[in-house]
Amino acid sequence: MRDIFWIIRERLVLWKNRPLQILFLIGIPFLSVVLYLFAYGDQETNLLTIGVVDQDRSSYSELLIESLEKRVSVQEIGSAEEIDQVLSRQNAVAVITIPKGYQENVSENTKLSLRTFQKGELLENIDRLTQRALAEVSSIHLLAEAGEEDESLERLKESTEIEINQVDQSTMTERMSVQIVGFLLMMLLFQAGNFGTTTIQQERRNKIYTRLMTTSVAKSTYFIGTTIFATFAMLIQVMLAVVVMIVLFNIDPGLSAVDLIVLLSLFSLLAVSWSIAIGVLAPSTTVAAALQSILITVTSLLSGALIPHEVMPELMQKVSMVTPQYWILTIIKNFQSGQTWGSNYSEVIILVIYTLFFLSLAVYGYTRRTRQEVYS
Repeated sequence: MRDIFWIIRERLVLWKNRPLQILFLIGIPFLSVVLYLFAYGDQETNLLTIGVVDQDRSSYSELLIESLEKRVSVQEIGSAEEIDQVLSRQNAVAVITIPKGYQENVSENTKLSLRTFQKGELLENIDRLTQRALAEVSSIHLLAEAGEEDESLERLKESTEIEINQVDQSTMTERMSVQIVGFLLMMLLFQAGNFGTTTIQQERRNKIYTRLMTTSVAKSTYFIGTTIFATFAMLIQVMLAVVVMIVLFNIDPGLSAVDLIVLLSLFSLLAVSWSIAIGVLAPSTTVAAALQSILITVTSLLSGALIPHEVMPELMQKVSMVTPQYWILTIIKNFQSGQTWGSNYSEVIILVIYTLFFLSLAVYGYTRRTRQEVYS
């Protein structure tokens, strides 16, 4: 135990002499939130913008457009010839065409034309909100036929608007918080690489590890001390990130701060074990850096940490399940829907298995390596 504390103390001394690493550690939470907020505005607009071609030009088609505007951002398009151009430029995620004669058939469940390049859950959501808007206009039409158009119509529109805005605002905030956390997960992996992969590779290249092995310090002590120190540094970063999100930027993640800290702490331990495994198995510093960058970037893209999971093709959504980030984001979404830890025990077990797997790779790599001094 004394040797473990000695390793931790030595790492702390070395870390204090590197002010750029300290600045990077403290700055990552701010960068993760601020940079994503800058990118999130355009992304969110594309996700929630629907184009509308109004070929009917009637009072009821205008009511339908107003109903859609209460749920998403609506961009009116002049003609059907502009649809492909709007979709290709990503000015809208889908385009709805209101056909001629809609007003005469408003109560007959008129089928609207829907054009989009998206598939999966996002397309289903667009179809659902379109059906809700159609149902609302149909209800208004029934009220008008019953001779209650004046007072009842305004009451229906007012109450519906209030309810929908509340739900949509919550959904937008939760979606934004999930993507911010996803971006933070990627940054945590890179930061863990500095404490794990980079540290181990540098110490081997500089013969520090070889000299340590000639002392009474055991290999297991070296591992444990490195893991504890790296995890402690990551916990500081996690707590700073949660404070920045909830307190500084007033972002509601959809779950309590304690739950979010616990969840990100679990991922921090996984990230440290990931980085140590790469540091042990890579034959050189160059290979370790390249392998780490490729794995982090690819898994972050596949998992939905950088790209919203619902806009990905169905095949990619299935592939994303092999990444640890996917399960973290899944737990967050489950919490946002009202679930508790008891309902997510299987996801937590999967994360623990990932952590044990990476640690096992690190142990295996150390026990199998016979030439510790060969590094470039």
